Amino acid sequence: MAGRKDASDETPLCERCGDVIGVYEPMIRVVDGSPVRTSRAAQDAARENGDGPAFHADCYDRSLRE
Repeated sequence: MAGRKDASDETPLCERCGDVIGVYEPMIRVVDGSPVRTSRAAQDAARENGDGPAFHADCYDRSLRE
């Protein structure tokens, strides 16, 4: 159906702060329990799996220090 969006089209929100993760911002995607440092632009280009929780890289790093 034209114009229909699926889950892969949704803009990810940071699990820690709730803000939108920008296309070129460094982000952490947790895949199978392991953190993967990437960006939305890199994920789109590589067509990586985007099913795990997403974090701004800074938010993820801060959560490790707390």
